[in-house]
Order: sequence, then C-alpha cells, then structure tokens
Amino acid sequence: MPTRVVLCASPDGLAQLQYALITSGAALEIEVATDGMRAVEACARTRPDIVVTEVAMEGLSGAELIRRMVASAAGTKVICWASELSPPQVAELLEAGASGFVGKDEGAETVFRAMRTANAGSVAFGPGVAGVVAAGIREQAARTSELENTLAEISEQLQSLTTAKADFLANVSHDFEPPSPSPRASPTS
Repeated sequence: MPTRVVLCASPDGLAQLQYALITSGAALEIEVATDGMRAVEACARTRPDIVVTEVAMEGLSGAELIRRMVASAAGTKVICWASELSPPQVAELLEAGASGFVGKDEGAETVFRAMRTANAGSVAFGPGVAGVVAAGIREQAARTSELENTLAEISEQLQSLTTAKADFLANVSHDFEPPSPSPRASPTS
C-alpha cells in the first residue's frame, strides 16, 4: 500500500520536492498544494500519512496551518520544511502538532529520513534544525542558571533584611518598655 503524501510549498519548492519524491522509487501517492488553504483541503480530502510543508505559505501559514492540517486528518504526520526556524518557532510548531523539521538546504535524503522517522512516531530534526534547537536549549540552560543564581542572591538579601528587621524591632521594643510603676508616695500631712 503506497504512502499518501501531501506536499505544500511554493511552486519552486514544490517542483524540487516532487521531483525528489517521484525519482526516489518509493511507493507514494502524492498530492500537491501551493497555498495553505488548499493544503488543508487536500489533507481533509486525502487523509495523508505524511505532509511536507513550507511553514510560510500564502493564505495560511505557521502554527495555524499545522493545527488545521492535523485537525483535518487525524494521525497525519507533518514535516515542516523551512529556510530558517528559530527555537521558539520550533516549539510553537511542535505544540501545534508538527512531527518534524527539515531545512530546505538539507537535501531530499534528509526529507526522506524525516518522513520515515515521523511515520514511525518520533519527532524528526534535520541536522541544521537540530543545531538551532540545541543552541536554543544551551541558551535557555544558561539563562536558567543565571536566574537561579540571581534568585539565590535575592533570597540571601531578603533573609539578611528579615533578620535585621527582627533585631531592630527587638531593640525598639526593649527601649520603649513602659516605665515600671513607681511606688506611691505617701501623702504628707
């Protein structure tokens, strides 16, 4: 049984992807779309196993495109094919339901690998996207460490101020104790 694939890309990108898939010799049924709305319609109509889509499409793009594709064809694995993706974009697209990310410059074999990996149920990253995500994770780890250190310093300062306040209040309350009642003077006659 052939794997049903929807390709969603600009005309130039579409020709490149379609040629690579057709010449691969794999058993594929390929549907194509050149804008986001047509891609969602193609997903609803054909219920593909895999979608390979550019992230920035006309009409509908980004996370909303991915959400609609996944909603219109449950079980479909969506591979994002992009020139550039930042770690926050990857996170947003993962949340929307993407199953893989491949750079446009990473070649057809990387797209095939991502398709196989996603079809097997894992998240697929091309080498370039994996490097970007790893750099983002390192950056977040450094920021987290920096914030933890700052929080520790602030906690120490707060503890010091709390101790100083307690000492001050103890001294103030000691200094302002009400005077002891003095013995009554006896009236003199």
